[in-house]
Amino acid sequence: MKKFLVVILSMCLLGQSVWLVHTTASSGTLYLAVNDELQDSTLQTKPILVGGITYIPITVFDTRLTGVNLGVSYGWDYDKQIVSLYSKSQIMEFDLKKEKVFDYNKEVYYNYAAVVQNGIPYVPALWSCRTFGLEASFVYSFDSEFRLLRIKNGDQILSDDMYMRSVRPILEERENSYEEPEPVTPEEEPIQTPEERPDVAVYMAIQVKDGMQLSAIMTRLERSDKTNVIFFFSTSSLIQHQSDIRVLKAKGHCIGLVATGNSQQEILSDLKEGNMLLRHILRQRAFFVLDNGFSSELLIQLKNEGLIGWNPSVVINGNEKSSSEIYRTAINAVNTQHSEVRVLFDDFVKTGTLRSVLQYYEEESFETKLARETAY
Repeated sequence: MKKFLVVILSMCLLGQSVWLVHTTASSGTLYLAVNDELQDSTLQTKPILVGGITYIPITVFDTRLTGVNLGVSYGWDYDKQIVSLYSKSQIMEFDLKKEKVFDYNKEVYYNYAAVVQNGIPYVPALWSCRTFGLEASFVYSFDSEFRLLRIKNGDQILSDDMYMRSVRPILEERENSYEEPEPVTPEEEPIQTPEERPDVAVYMAIQVKDGMQLSAIMTRLERSDKTNVIFFFSTSSLIQHQSDIRVLKAKGHCIGLVATGNSQQEILSDLKEGNMLLRHILRQRAFFVLDNGFSSELLIQLKNEGLIGWNPSVVINGNEKSSSEIYRTAINAVNTQHSEVRVLFDDFVKTGTLRSVLQYYEEESFETKLARETAY
């Protein structure tokens, strides 16, 4: 009898704890991650809460938007008020008029409704994901007023706990951006508003090293018509990313070279080899070379060879700083300049962090410009 009472009491206490966690977390800001990709807080990716149920926009299943293929497609028939989710083995139709969803495989209706806000259809997050074999879970930060909905297709790398520790600085930065600014201390410089700040030309570059995956970054850049980037490749990384290079060039980005070698002759020889390879890939040559502290003599020699040394004013190393430090450095880089800034990211910078930086540049009307051959 005592054991029975203990079990009942434990179940009651456990149920109360879960309820408290749920109600506390549900009052905070909702964010979305797909596998290991933290999504921007836009209408196309931000979850919403309706009647105590979490909904996601159907555009979350757009690979071009999230950078992850979840294996689910969607349709939206405005006239018939039908929202469709379908895969190779499953079709679900949400009827907004009936407030139900029809399962084509079993030919039955379920009491799950889609909603429309700001012209975008939303579907129940947990039910929709699990119906199509995806895992969806909430990752909480108990001492912060936000929660993260994470959708996974099995290709994720980090566990939920490790992932939250990884992206928490970025989420906290987003949370703080909606708060009133704190008084500036004497050690801090005030951040200029767009009205006070002079036009600053932002030239952005990414150094691509061996083994770096460009798909997520390329997807993010596709969503911004204002962002133009120089991608610097070494000879070995040119070989690995031939198809990516063609896509980047077609999208209006610039391809530059990273030279390796201990002597001037070795550097020039490596650049010659890189340009020969680039001619094979693009039928074009590179004009920009990443300047890693070149001597004036070498820069003159490069100029004679028709090459331009691109010297960054800010270098952001992802393996030396946390995500929040990288974000702050990238913001300060543009806010403290009066004419132009050249920002170089290396391949250790997480894609989610880079997305946050790009989003800030766009929201604050910093137009990143592509440095043409005549810019230097």
